[in-house]
Amino acid sequence: MSNPSCGMIAKIKKIVCVFLSVAMLMTACSCAKTSAKKTTDDDLKKFIEKQEVTLADQETSNNDKASSYYSLGNAALTLDKTHKVSVRYVPLGDPVFLELKDTEGNVWRLDIPENALPYAETISMQLAGDISTDMVSGQLNAGVVLQPEGLQFIIPATLSITGPKASTDKSFVFFGDQSGKYLNFAAKKAETDKLSVEVAHFSSYILYTPVSEGEFQQAAEMAAESYKEAVKEAKAFLKTPISAPPVPPDYTFMCKDEDGENASEVRNRALDMYIENVVQPEKDLIIKLLASGREVALLDQNQEAFYYAGLLQLRNIKKADKLIASYKNDVDKLIPVMNASLKILKEAQTLGVDISIQPYLDTFSDWMVRAADKKIKEIREEHNYKAMGPAVSLIQSALIFTSDFQVSQDFSRKYLQKLKDAMTFTVNYDVSLHSGIANQRMTLKGKVELSWLDENDEKVFTGKGEGEYVSYSNSSPNTTRIDYPNKYPVNMKFVNFSPCDSKTVDVQVDTIGAQTEVWYNLELDQKSSDEYSFVNFMAEQLFQDYKQEDGNYLFQVPFTNNNAVMGSENFTKTASISYPEEGSASGSIAYTIEIKHTPK
Repeated sequence: MSNPSCGMIAKIKKIVCVFLSVAMLMTACSCAKTSAKKTTDDDLKKFIEKQEVTLADQETSNNDKASSYYSLGNAALTLDKTHKVSVRYVPLGDPVFLELKDTEGNVWRLDIPENALPYAETISMQLAGDISTDMVSGQLNAGVVLQPEGLQFIIPATLSITGPKASTDKSFVFFGDQSGKYLNFAAKKAETDKLSVEVAHFSSYILYTPVSEGEFQQAAEMAAESYKEAVKEAKAFLKTPISAPPVPPDYTFMCKDEDGENASEVRNRALDMYIENVVQPEKDLIIKLLASGREVALLDQNQEAFYYAGLLQLRNIKKADKLIASYKNDVDKLIPVMNASLKILKEAQTLGVDISIQPYLDTFSDWMVRAADKKIKEIREEHNYKAMGPAVSLIQSALIFTSDFQVSQDFSRKYLQKLKDAMTFTVNYDVSLHSGIANQRMTLKGKVELSWLDENDEKVFTGKGEGEYVSYSNSSPNTTRIDYPNKYPVNMKFVNFSPCDSKTVDVQVDTIGAQTEVWYNLELDQKSSDEYSFVNFMAEQLFQDYKQEDGNYLFQVPFTNNNAVMGSENFTKTASISYPEEGSASGSIAYTIEIKHTPK
């Protein structure tokens, strides 16, 4: 079933566990990344903790603030139209990669891990050459531009460079915006013949390998100056009021592309932009601190980047707390607030910030429950069957986030039963037959209750019911007739029914009439059972187009959402039939199905 946001919730339940584990691992290893000098500034920390965060009056952007801070300079990029590669990323699928070779023989490779994004996206990498700048005296080697611009990863991708210009730890990697502006050092990892950079959001990346000691010293001095400016900016910025986080956009849980083709991708891009606005300008300052701090550490100079980065991230945690407190009763704000908060918390753990994640997960779990209740109400009262997929995903995700196992089990049973009760249907059917042999006419009717059966398979709906014979007539009224009501069992199933994807409700029926019919002889006043079912014989002869190899019948009923009658259709067939004893004669059958929503 294509779930909403599909986005968004069904994928998050696995992804959040992955990236929190990664964050904890990274925290344990963070001290080895730099030769950080232990620094404390209790006054700054207390100032942050005491601040009251307000909310913006409208959806605003902080992107303009980022560019006002210190940068190394700009570069002019010339994109190579003949060297661009793309790949389609699918959540919970295999990792993907992109690869390009520049004119100097360096191979640029972007590796995107599983769970990097909670939605599908087309990702591109384009080579940039003829790079000019007055930032350094040497020649910048080459670069790449990653698209779509501003794409936010939950689990970072890795950009690696191998080749003749990446064979030394004296190489530098710069990053900037898509046009090459606002360049700063990227936090690189140097290996033999390989440089690698973590990519959390998309921008441009440029390789610079000085060819002389003078050029290297110039770059080293730039790193020291960049770090000095970053610390200065951070200290000054930490004393300012925390900017109001923008109002989160509504993110309604719905089926993929329910609002039109590519609608889900448009919504997810908007979600990326919102998260970026929440974490700015602290995020850019953190990146500059860590990147320039690493370059300084590689030159065996003391630095304190992680400490000030952690204080900056505390400000973003305050923003997340304000968003949660303000919107936790608004289910349409859940996804923007939760995604922004989880990203902030994950990065806080990476920076070594001492913070407990579980209270946040419990809050989001309760929030998801309220969202699930809303979806179940839509199913029951508005007959919005497409709300089933979102409801299932919300319930499952809430279970993942809950800390108490026993509570989660009780919750699971309760809510899955509520959903099953909401997704219950009654199939009413009518059958009418006519045979040219003795001008026989017969009618039947039946009713079957179906409900969602298996929480592990959202497409399984089964039910049992009963049919009965209603009338019978022929051209010899004093002869044998069917014995009423001649009731018989009927089994039905909705085959692969997904409200988000299906255009029809495929109704599988095991029998049209009774397997054994009871007849009554008026003259002898006797009843007799006949295993030769006249109704089933007629159905087998006339409904061959609906007959399956396993003996069941399959009827496709047009699916209608937001209607108490989810579907209805009449199936008829008239043809000449070869009867076992009487020879050939005309025959006709009509089978009418009505699927009515009957929540319990």
